[in-house]
Amino acid sequence: MSTRIPIILACAALLAVACQDSPTDPVEQPVATAPQFNFMNGPEEAGVVYRHQGDFKWTDIIETTPQGEPWVFFFGERIGEVPWSCGGTRYYLVSWQDVRSMSMGLSKDYDVVAYRMAEFFPLWMEGAGLGEEPYCYAGLRAEQIAGGVAKMTTHDDGPQGWRSIVNGTVDWEGETYRLHYMLQFRKKEIVNPGKVW
Repeated sequence: MSTRIPIILACAALLAVACQDSPTDPVEQPVATAPQFNFMNGPEEAGVVYRHQGDFKWTDIIETTPQGEPWVFFFGERIGEVPWSCGGTRYYLVSWQDVRSMSMGLSKDYDVVAYRMAEFFPLWMEGAGLGEEPYCYAGLRAEQIAGGVAKMTTHDDGPQGWRSIVNGTVDWEGETYRLHYMLQFRKKEIVNPGKVW
């Protein structure tokens, strides 16, 4: 018993010294940051993976808008510029990664332009009647009423179909509105919900 007392006292003394040296303030933990994933930083070709820059554009109608009437959107075009498919400056927006028969496209600065359908569609019909390319004919004559920047993600699943999702903002008459749009093609069925609010 007499030998255990000095050992217990020594342990108590060490514990007391350890407690005195420990800080009383809480230790701040480093702030966690989200990992920055960029699939374009690898080699251009690595086995079945092929990476490249490309452009991706299409035109569609969004019926739910702050104006209360449908707008024709040019996805992948910049406001104030002639569409590159109609003789304007060509620029590359989308980073693509192709794996076998599937590919994925990403762009965080994906431009969009909107026209009033009530003005755009008659010009489209006029251009078609004249034998002109109707989207260029209307796009060069109708007023660009809104424009914005979005993030676009596209998944091409080969023969199964593909899906593009666009989320961003659109400026119209001095106000900024949110934009959400999806275009999905699966087994010959097209789904294209979208809204600006």
